[in-house]
Amino acid sequence: MKNSYKILIKTTAQNEEIVSYVLFENGALGVEIVDNHTLLESLQNPQNWDYLDKALEQRLSQTSDDTLVVSGFFESDVSRVIGEQLGQLLGQENFGVKLVIEDADLWQDYHKKYFVPLVFDKVAIVPDWIEREDAQYQALLTSNKAIIQLQHLSSFGTGQHETTAMCIDLLCGLLLASKRVVDVGCGTGILGLVARQLGASEVDFFDYDEGAIQNTQANAKINHSKSVDKCKSRFVCASLLDKAMGKYDIILANLTADLLGRLASGVGAHMHKDTRMIVSGIINDRATEVRQAFEDNGLFVQKSVQKGEWTAFLLGVSLGGV
Repeated sequence: MKNSYKILIKTTAQNEEIVSYVLFENGALGVEIVDNHTLLESLQNPQNWDYLDKALEQRLSQTSDDTLVVSGFFESDVSRVIGEQLGQLLGQENFGVKLVIEDADLWQDYHKKYFVPLVFDKVAIVPDWIEREDAQYQALLTSNKAIIQLQHLSSFGTGQHETTAMCIDLLCGLLLASKRVVDVGCGTGILGLVARQLGASEVDFFDYDEGAIQNTQANAKINHSKSVDKCKSRFVCASLLDKAMGKYDIILANLTADLLGRLASGVGAHMHKDTRMIVSGIINDRATEVRQAFEDNGLFVQKSVQKGEWTAFLLGVSLGGV
């Protein structure tokens, strides 16, 4: 029997977005959030229970505690890594971690239930268990959107999180035909795959994690067509742009504020005066800091967007910069 790993993070409501982001970035197949308010609503619905402890309902209704539990479901035990990352972001005193090992089959259907097609301006992200003959797939075909399939149980992000969605929205607003593109911290490769579908002539996929590179290669393989196959693709296991060669027309980086700060200092070596860069994964509270890091290195913010607790920038090269 194959195991599945449920990692539960106890924290406060104000940290919900950050914890969910860290879980998704580390390969969560799905995330669920339970707080006192949600539990109370469930308790107050008589269809949910044959017997209800009224004392429990009364205690929940009287508490103002904003504590909640954010749970992620994983194919491997990444609780230590998640704990370290949350410690850096939140401080060790602001969360707790618990690991539960379960039967993986229980979460196959969970992932299918919550990973549904995601539709953007020019592209649609579709899980690979939806057959071409399916009505949902056919409806997307008639919409003339480029379709990208992602593997069932593929880790490292599916486009559902705000940070990835903002990147795709910004990418759809650029001209990709014949462009040289790099996806830094590619995960599933979703951003680079969008660039390929929208006409890029060359896409490099970079990630420090070998598992992410393997995921990206698998997703690239199932997203082939005569036009896409003309795009040259390179898959590189490296930190940030350590093994990058030459300059790019478009640079994509959905990372964290700290990693973007490191990237800002050296990215200019891989840019020309017309290069555009899309960065995301920035908690709103650190947006000014990240913006300043890129401005200090010869770039300017052409467009800024926010979704929930997150910010993304479309960057250009300042006059005389790089």
